[in-house]
Amino acid sequence: MRYQVVVLAEEMQGPGDISAISFKRHSSGGPEAGGTFSDFEIRFALTDADMLSSTFDANYLDWSMETVYYRDTVEFSAAPDQWLSIDLDQPYWYSGGRNLVIEVLWSAGTSSGDCIYTWQWNSGTLRCIHGGYDSATGSMTALVPHILLSCDLALEQTSFAQIKYCL
Repeated sequence: MRYQVVVLAEEMQGPGDISAISFKRHSSGGPEAGGTFSDFEIRFALTDADMLSSTFDANYLDWSMETVYYRDTVEFSAAPDQWLSIDLDQPYWYSGGRNLVIEVLWSAGTSSGDCIYTWQWNSGTLRCIHGGYDSATGSMTALVPHILLSCDLALEQTSFAQIKYCL
């Protein structure tokens, strides 16, 4: 699977060193949800676009894509309504001014039930795209997962819709 979401610059409230990303697990399903994922990668990039197109590689500035987390295989689990936090391999310096594209992709889970459903909010515009791992294009949606970005710098804490940027 491959997902991209765009976070608007005005929602980020300025520059910062992002050290972790978290996703809020949905309350449906059993007490624990998750699985083992292959080729799991998180990438950050910059864009001037407020909405995403259906073509993954057209959604960010070519020079800006950076892999911030990668594992050949990784196991995740999360209880209902809990945050699944992932510490980045190295902090990502978000310089501000441009919108941030977050891309999460993995080639396969070890079983057909490997997934973690997250809470979502309706952004009102096409700010998320999802498709197959090797797909050049995907399906666009206004539904964006709840995301928490953790920043090392002493910036003002703020909430934007259901994505959060914090200290």
